[in-house]
Amino acid sequence: MDYRFYHYTTGVLRLPAPEGPVHVPTELRYSDADCLAVHMTFHVPGNPSVTWVFGWELLGEGTIHPAGEGDVRVAPAPDAPCDVDLLLRAPEGEVRVRYSARDLREFVGRVRAMSARSLSRMSQEADRELLDILEGA
Repeated sequence: MDYRFYHYTTGVLRLPAPEGPVHVPTELRYSDADCLAVHMTFHVPGNPSVTWVFGWELLGEGTIHPAGEGDVRVAPAPDAPCDVDLLLRAPEGEVRVRYSARDLREFVGRVRAMSARSLSRMSQEADRELLDILEGA
């Protein structure tokens, strides 16, 4: 059975003046079918929705200390201790979106509770596959 849940929050996209900050409705989705990932969909007003997929543990670590390398980085906001900055890099450029640390921690807490069961199942499946390989050798 595929367990999944959705969490909705709003981030603040930091744009240079005169545009100023833009509120970005964001959907965070977890499914035990892909139990190591979070699907984060950004609904930027006037633009098509964009989804990024990355490890949910990165999101959790980033609420405590800077985490991530490459395209996705998450870190406590240096000027707002109750917030977290998410930096996304693509060939077209980069964007920084700020979220409530409490919102992200709540989501990660629920994921952590649900993923334990999924990770256990994955481990058992990997053990069975390894045993099949070893018996066939």
